[in-house]
Amino acid sequence: MTKLRFIIMLFTLFLISTSYGFSLQDEGSSASVRMEIENQTKRLYTTSNSQERAYILYERAKLYNYLGDSERAIHDLTSAIELYPSFIDAYYARGSVFNNVGLPEKALEDLNIILTMAPNHQHALRTRAAVYMALEKYSLALQDMNKLIQTNNKIGDLFYQRSLILMHLEKFDEAVSDLTTAIQLNPDNGQFLLTRGSLLLKIGKFHEAKADLEILHAAMPDNEEIATLLKMAEAGIIYQAQFQ
Repeated sequence: MTKLRFIIMLFTLFLISTSYGFSLQDEGSSASVRMEIENQTKRLYTTSNSQERAYILYERAKLYNYLGDSERAIHDLTSAIELYPSFIDAYYARGSVFNNVGLPEKALEDLNIILTMAPNHQHALRTRAAVYMALEKYSLALQDMNKLIQTNNKIGDLFYQRSLILMHLEKFDEAVSDLTTAIQLNPDNGQFLLTRGSLLLKIGKFHEAKADLEILHAAMPDNEEIATLLKMAEAGIIYQAQFQ
C-alpha cells in the first residue's frame, strides 16, 4: 500500500470512528455509568410525556453506547424516534452507532432523514461524507464536502478531507489546490504537508514534492519514512533532467 493510499484509508477510518464513538472505560467508570442507567430507567417511568420520554431514552442510549452496548443503544434510540419523530439528535446518534458497528447503509438512512429536515446540519453532512467514502461513493462524498466548505471556508481540515476525496476521483490538481489551502489555513500541520508532498511525488512534480519533504525532514530528521520519500523526489528530479 502506498503512503498516499494509507493516508486516505486512515482519514476514512478516523471520521467513521469518531462520528459518535465510545470507548470502554475502567470498572469504576463502568459501575457509575450502570448506576446512571438505572436512574434514567426510573425517570422513564415517572413521566407519560412522549417528548420527555424520548429525551430520557436518548440519554440512556448514550450511556449504553459508552459501555459498548450498541444493541441496547440502537433499541433506545429507535424508541426515542418513535415517540418523537422529528428528534434530529436521536437520528444522528443512531446513524452514527449504525456506522460504527459496520452498517453504513442503515447509517445513511438516518443521515438522509436528518438532512431532509435540516439540510445544512454540519455533523450530518460530515458524517455522511465519511460514510460515502467508506462505500466508495466518492462523487456523493464530494457533494457533501463542497456544501460544508461553502459555509466553512476557513477550516483547513475540511479542505484536507476534500483533497482525499478528490484523490480517489483522480482529480489530482484540485487535490493539490485544496491541500495548499489547508496548509495556508494551518501552516503548522505536518500531516497536510506530508499529504501534499506525497501527492506531488505521485503525480511526478518532484521539485515541488522535494520542497515539502525537505521542510518535514528538517523538522523530523530521524523519520525514515520522510527520508525515503525525499530520496524518491530527488531521484525523480535526476530522472526528469535526462529528458530536458
